[in-house]
Amino acid sequence: MLHRLKRMKLRKQLFLCFFILSVLPMVIISVVLFYLAKESMTNLATENMMENVEKSGYLLDQELDNFETLSLFFNVNNELYGIFSELGESPSDYQIIQANRQIQKILADCFAWENYYSVHLVTSYFRFGATDKNFYPPDSFQKSDLYFKAKENRDSLVWIPTYDYCEKFGIDNITPESLEFNRLFSAVRELHISTTQNNSIKRLPSDIEQPILVINFTESYLTSLLENHNSDVNEIGLFTQDGTVIYSDSSGQDYSWTKELLTDKPNGSFIADVNGIETIVCYSTSQTTGWIITNSLPLSIFTQNIIKTLFIYLLICALVLFLFSLLLSFLISEKINKKIEVTLKTIEQMEEGYFDNKILYDPKDEFAFFYEKINSTNEAINCLIKENYVVKIRQKESEMLLLNIQLNPHFIYNALNIINWICLSGNAESASRMIVELSRMLQYTSDNTSETSLLKDDILWLKDYTSIMKIRFEDEFDIDFEIPDELYELQVPKLFLQPIIENCIVHGFKDINYPGKILVSGQLYTDVVIFTVTDNGCGMTQEKIECVLSESSRSIGVKNSDRRIKLLYGDDYGIQIHSKLGGGTKVIFTMPKQ
Repeated sequence: MLHRLKRMKLRKQLFLCFFILSVLPMVIISVVLFYLAKESMTNLATENMMENVEKSGYLLDQELDNFETLSLFFNVNNELYGIFSELGESPSDYQIIQANRQIQKILADCFAWENYYSVHLVTSYFRFGATDKNFYPPDSFQKSDLYFKAKENRDSLVWIPTYDYCEKFGIDNITPESLEFNRLFSAVRELHISTTQNNSIKRLPSDIEQPILVINFTESYLTSLLENHNSDVNEIGLFTQDGTVIYSDSSGQDYSWTKELLTDKPNGSFIADVNGIETIVCYSTSQTTGWIITNSLPLSIFTQNIIKTLFIYLLICALVLFLFSLLLSFLISEKINKKIEVTLKTIEQMEEGYFDNKILYDPKDEFAFFYEKINSTNEAINCLIKENYVVKIRQKESEMLLLNIQLNPHFIYNALNIINWICLSGNAESASRMIVELSRMLQYTSDNTSETSLLKDDILWLKDYTSIMKIRFEDEFDIDFEIPDELYELQVPKLFLQPIIENCIVHGFKDINYPGKILVSGQLYTDVVIFTVTDNGCGMTQEKIECVLSESSRSIGVKNSDRRIKLLYGDDYGIQIHSKLGGGTKVIFTMPKQ
């Protein structure tokens, strides 16, 4: 990506910079505004929802408190006292039927204006009240949690959360669909029926069973109570203290967030994850039932409007900025191009050899320093051509010749030492052959008129040299040449291979106990020639390689060969050394085809 950006034209780079620098702050500001608007709207919605849920809780408490008051009426009721006194411990069927008619009237009078589904006074022997609603199989009521909770809370009305009627009372011979209402919630209370006589309270005898008041409600009654102050987009819910759902107007919802309700605070709000959606939840605890009323609203309902508005705003601004950036980058690039064209024309004239031209410019121009440098460069080049061009060429030729001469004494010194050693050993024939070979070599190297020679002449000289070295080292090494015929007519630097061959013999085979082998090969690749010298000697470390090629190296031959190639052909050519301690050495010469 960065590479492609660097390769872009100036106009595109300017356009991209202007566009990013203008759009990026706008995007950041939009994001900040979005979150500020979201927070403000969330706080406002939370306040409204909290007000509604508290109002719903207040109305629910007010409505249900009426039933608490009515339930107290049955504890001190002369008619009920008389009815249950006459029934006694073991009433007859006739007595029960007569008593039920009277109780039905009492219940109808008491609950005439209340929105309930059914009301009964339940004993172990009969269910007094409406006969067409809420049938309880024998002993099923006494085994239900309605009965036990009424017994546990003898002095108060207990509210039972919504339940399945058939499941609660073990009714399996009736399908839920055949019932008018299968899901109900109830209020139960164990009555302590008494009467007032002569300004004193008289209770039922202890051997007479006290009935349990059961008031049943439908879910639609909760709906009417809870949704009076709720909007269409809000979701209302009613839960017990342990998080059990009593009522909810949303089906299939994940209620794992209800654990947040289990706090010491009776009222509050929080943000919950409901089915993967951020949702505001406000809750209030009913003082009458202890149930928790919730009001929830997904944040997306109002954030989607913010996002839509910001998107339209960003789209319009981005389009305007796009056109503005395009125009501005075009104008700036055109101005820069005109200034560059003046410079390019001057440089083109310099390439053609006209160094007397000068650029006329305003000193206040942004490119004034650049124009000044071009003009001063023109003047300097003009002077250098006259004063230094010829001198530099001669200096380079002298340096090359000096390097070539530096090789000759180095080799002669080593060769004479070999001949001296052979003479001392008494081998006159070998000494004679070496002298003849040495004379041919000296004749070849004494010609300093040219820095280069044909490869075939250089290889013949190298074979004479290796022949002398093999005599010195008693044939402890062999050398092979694998060079294609077409390379022998190429021009190469004189004696460029000799220092490497010498290092292979003297240093590479110094500490080995097996025959040494040297392979000299060449290969032509289009416009480049590669020569390789490979040995099976002791090798060297990477640090040693760097030392050999450094300016401070004592290995004059290798360093000078590399320097001669670079002086002749440029820094792209030269010598590379690859070696591993104990694994031999490979020296690669790279030079252009000549």
